[in-house]
Amino acid sequence: MHHWLLSKKWPEVTVNALADMKFQMQTVWRNGSIYYQINAQGYPPELRRTLERETQAAFNINFVDKDGFRIFERRLALAEMSAIIGANGQPVGMLWKGDEFMNVDLYRRSAASELSWSGFAPASVPSPINPPAASIPLRKPVTPARSKWQNVALWRSLSHGLLEDDVKRILGEPGKVSDYGSFVTWYYGNYPSGGEVTFDKDGKVRSWSEP
Repeated sequence: MHHWLLSKKWPEVTVNALADMKFQMQTVWRNGSIYYQINAQGYPPELRRTLERETQAAFNINFVDKDGFRIFERRLALAEMSAIIGANGQPVGMLWKGDEFMNVDLYRRSAASELSWSGFAPASVPSPINPPAASIPLRKPVTPARSKWQNVALWRSLSHGLLEDDVKRILGEPGKVSDYGSFVTWYYGNYPSGGEVTFDKDGKVRSWSEP
């Protein structure tokens, strides 16, 4: 009986919106199952607050083929990850190991991985030390209109392969654009209340993270 073993070490991913956390992933397919080992370096305040709230926060790893089409997805619940403790006794990162049944052909077709996340605690806003005294408003304050990107229903109308003009028509102009060479990311709002859309080198939607 032959025991197949196919190992892959995936490129490191840096998440700018989470204080430049770095994710390293290694997978092995063996005897009908895929085994994961994920090391996340960094422990930003958003991560700490989220763990304290005991929410359903999770990282989602999408595996795509050489053409950018999604093959399978792994949801990684934050509560299932173990903290990595540094020399000072404080958390410096997170670690996760697991496995699941996987067809070897799907595993072989996977050429790249994409990372997204959801359910994280919002950044805390400090209260002013000396709040201004109450005053009688001269007129009723005007509530600013919501931007299109703040409508979650519009985010759920996105799909892989849409062009930049399509996304701009659906969500409006991005607040920030970052060009990383092989891909471009549009940012809407400020993390974690905002979202982002990533395009491949051909200007087509590759992944997104809704607000």
